[in-house]
Amino acid sequence: QTVIPTELVIRQSCGCSDPLVIQAAVGPIAQPAKKAANRDAILSMVEEHRAPIRAEMIKAAGSSFEGLDPAWPDQLLDTFLCDVVEQTPSRNFWSALDRLISRTTMLNSDMKKWQSVISIHRHQLLPFLSEREHLHRAEDLWQQARLVIAEGTYRLRAYREYQAAQQAEIVRHIGQTLITTFDLSNSVEALIGGMPGLGIPGCYLALYDFPEQPKSWANMIFAYTDNGQVRLPRGGLRFPTLQLIPQDLRSNQRLLQAVIMPLYFREQQLGFVLFETEQTDPAIYENLRGQISSMLQGALLMEQVHQHTAQLDTIVTQTLATSEEMRVTIGETSRQAQAVANAAQQSVTVSKTGQDAVATTVTGMETIQDQVADIARSILVLSERTQQIGEIINAVEEIADQSRLLALNASIEAARAGEEGLGFAVVAREMRLLAGQSREATTKVSSILNEIQRAANTAVMVTEEGSKGAQSGMELARQAGDSILNLSAVIEEAARVAIQIAASTHQQTNAMEQLVVAMKSIKQASAQTTASIKEAGI
Repeated sequence: QTVIPTELVIRQSCGCSDPLVIQAAVGPIAQPAKKAANRDAILSMVEEHRAPIRAEMIKAAGSSFEGLDPAWPDQLLDTFLCDVVEQTPSRNFWSALDRLISRTTMLNSDMKKWQSVISIHRHQLLPFLSEREHLHRAEDLWQQARLVIAEGTYRLRAYREYQAAQQAEIVRHIGQTLITTFDLSNSVEALIGGMPGLGIPGCYLALYDFPEQPKSWANMIFAYTDNGQVRLPRGGLRFPTLQLIPQDLRSNQRLLQAVIMPLYFREQQLGFVLFETEQTDPAIYENLRGQISSMLQGALLMEQVHQHTAQLDTIVTQTLATSEEMRVTIGETSRQAQAVANAAQQSVTVSKTGQDAVATTVTGMETIQDQVADIARSILVLSERTQQIGEIINAVEEIADQSRLLALNASIEAARAGEEGLGFAVVAREMRLLAGQSREATTKVSSILNEIQRAANTAVMVTEEGSKGAQSGMELARQAGDSILNLSAVIEEAARVAIQIAASTHQQTNAMEQLVVAMKSIKQASAQTTASIKEAGI
């Protein structure tokens, strides 16, 4: 496996000397118009040429020493001259140079510029040093300066390595925080805590209002400057995207040097992050961009999860409430259906009882009709017998009339016979009385028979009406029986359907109870998921 380094190392392989080596050569030295042999003369001549010497030293340093005290060239000149021309050197030059190099190391400036500065310093001051002792001291100081610079370069390299390690650790910590939590406040705290250590003076994070129109408007959700986090309105600060930074957050006192990097969610650009740049490894910006993108992706995904969880919880709550209502309704329906089934079953029993009663009624009506017919026949027979009795009475009346006539004739004959006919006259009188009594009796019997005949006729008519009523009642009873039979069939079918409905509603009640239990489990699982997400700091 081949590991390719992330940094491109450029080496000069043309055989040319380093410009600093060439610059270190003194070359032709311009001699001053007059030699300076003593201390005061050297100081006086250097003071006359201080301005151009100082200008050359600043020129050699370029812009690398902007963070140093502006009087640093004078400090080097004064301490150098003090150590060269004084009888008892105090190493002020070496101490001043060491302080400046240490400061340069802290500023992370280009250490090679000090070699150029020392070369210019030597080139400019050599013409004023004619005494051998001064030259020796000067060369010692310059040599020491070279060693101090070399040591400073080594310290700077070590400091940069340490700083790189620290920044890598900071980036790792930020990345770990952004990966393990998708809460914006925790992410912001991680970014704020890491920015000073990364040497990033400012950071601005903005999301597009409309990702499909990135040039329209954006929303600044995080802003950091060298003064710390910038407080933004709740929900962010809206501004035109092309401004990059809202006008209210811009500083007109310094130029903005920045790196702008896009932020993506899958293939869609969500916004951008702007880093103000200093002497920071460019790879840090790319690492931070990737981590912020991952954080935003996770935050958006978790926001979707939150939304879906909230929607699910709402749906589950609504479904649970509806299920509870349906369970209650279905339970009530089941009870009502069971009541209907019971009533239908009772109706079936009643209808069967009604069928039996109608059948008994029809049988009774048939019996009554038969009895009425028997009574009618009996009355007809009685009527016939009364007619026969009437005929007999008529015969008895005729006999009584004849007996009365005979008795009258006998009385007449007895009267003619005189005393010999007295006994016969008594018999004739008795016969006449008996015939009169017979006639009266027959008259009474005839009257009674007439009444019996009339009653019999009335009874016959009544029995005929009763027979017709019994026939009509029997027909009505049969019709009622048929209706009750049909009704019984309908009631039985309704009872069967009601029983099926009751069974179905009972099953639905059980199913709804299971559904309610399942929905409660889903709601509990949703609540546990939300709680787990909150506990995880998402």
